[in-house]
Amino acid sequence: MGPGLSLLLILGAANAQDASSLEKTYTALCATRSAQLGETCVALREAIANKPGATKPDGGIGGQSADAGLESAEWGLLARLAGSYWIAGPLPDGTITIHKYVVVENGAAVEFSGYTPGLPMGLRIVFRKGGAPGLLQADVHELSEEKGVPVLFRVNADSLESDWYRFATTFGMGGVNLKKEITLTPEGVYAYLQGYGKGSARPAPVNGFPDGFVQYAAADVAAVEARGKVAGEAAMAQAYRDLAEEKRRQQQERAARFNVAMEALHGALVVAGDVAAASEARSRADLGAALAQANGAQQTPGQHAPSPTPHQITRSATPAAEQRAGGRSLDGGHEGAPLRFVMDISLQPTPGAQTNPTCYSSVITRPGPTGWRARERPPGVVDQARETVLSLKPHFISACRATGHAITSEGDFHWTWNEFSDGDQQVDNARARLPGDVTVDVN
Repeated sequence: MGPGLSLLLILGAANAQDASSLEKTYTALCATRSAQLGETCVALREAIANKPGATKPDGGIGGQSADAGLESAEWGLLARLAGSYWIAGPLPDGTITIHKYVVVENGAAVEFSGYTPGLPMGLRIVFRKGGAPGLLQADVHELSEEKGVPVLFRVNADSLESDWYRFATTFGMGGVNLKKEITLTPEGVYAYLQGYGKGSARPAPVNGFPDGFVQYAAADVAAVEARGKVAGEAAMAQAYRDLAEEKRRQQQERAARFNVAMEALHGALVVAGDVAAASEARSRADLGAALAQANGAQQTPGQHAPSPTPHQITRSATPAAEQRAGGRSLDGGHEGAPLRFVMDISLQPTPGAQTNPTCYSSVITRPGPTGWRARERPPGVVDQARETVLSLKPHFISACRATGHAITSEGDFHWTWNEFSDGDQQVDNARARLPGDVTVDVN
């Protein structure tokens, strides 16, 4: 059946249908933006508008609102939009955006609400007559804030446009410049645009919903909103998890940088202490030699006190230097220091969980590469240690999956090891702490 025949059948049935039935047909056939521009949907709108007492799909009756008899001459586009519901989406994550227009204050105002079900904040605008034709005065409540910003809107039959206004949030985001435009073409295509700029910038408003809105009957909105709320709450929970994971990653990076700086400072202090101890030992040896010579000069002729040999001086300096260096040689080497580490990876949350659980390995100990934890490490020591850790990664991930949990991604694999002086303490602290965390043994 071609579109022309379909159109004749629909219009022929108009005499046997009331306006409500035609509206249901319009809702069923004209749910997309492209369909609303088609010949069938245009004809349906005309048929509904021409029925005696019929309500237009856009919410109006002849130039007046179906809700409170708003006059187009005074309210312009809002007379067409009053009582209507528009939905954009769903996005890939299932979230939707709802725009609705409701007559309030016994017909003295029209309230616009724009929100994403399941998310905590939205936009509310209350429009009132502006005292002159083509003008409306509005209170704009951005981000669901209680105190509105007074803004002047210019209105005609097809569009609603605000002046630029300044909005300073209570969330510490600073001030921004905003401008809003709402349009509805004669064909029923609804669009919402917003200009956003900082400082003195006032760029042209852009369409934040390029895929467009679809008009819904009031009776159908509740079911769509309920589905969107589930998706919105899930998106919000995921955003909190992502934020917590990013915070954790930043903390780990800060801790690693701090440890590197502290280890470098510690090494410099140890070297300085070693040098000072050796210098003190040499000074004492030189003083001892000078005293011995002085004592020898007071002895009888022919009797001379032996001068200390270089070997004696070196041995006298060694204990002090070693004591100041904590028993380590001056090169700071830790021959045979063990490599200790704990591996971890994020797991998929179980139903109802508020955070991602983590799978940890038990503490693993392996022989460290030569020079591990030395102040001056030979080249390649860290790479050798890393290879030791990564060699156990497949076995560790398999053990985590064996607990019945799925991992988020192999890219979420991390480890903690005893590279620096406080590394053993960090390794001991890397363990299951939150509900849902698990520990596996891969030794």
